[in-house]
Amino acid sequence: MFKLSLDGPGSIDHEYRGEKLRIAFRWKDGVSAPTGIVISPANQPSDDELIIYDIFEGSWNSYGQAEKAGIERAEGFIDSHWVVEGS
Repeated sequence: MFKLSLDGPGSIDHEYRGEKLRIAFRWKDGVSAPTGIVISPANQPSDDELIIYDIFEGSWNSYGQAEKAGIERAEGFIDSHWVVEGS
């Protein structure tokens, strides 16, 4: 199973347009804010499979900034990749 190295708060769940997402944070030793974000479905299909929608690195000044960036990126991913019924 894929496990992230977590020295700080690990993840949040976020729902957007009916999709439940998990936004997980990666921390480097000695850094006070996350340095990477992984976006995936909140519910994985099994312990043997891992679905990841997006992974990105960043330089944020606080956990709050990283959380906001993760939410914005997750919502952008859904907007870009999901087909909206009736359109």
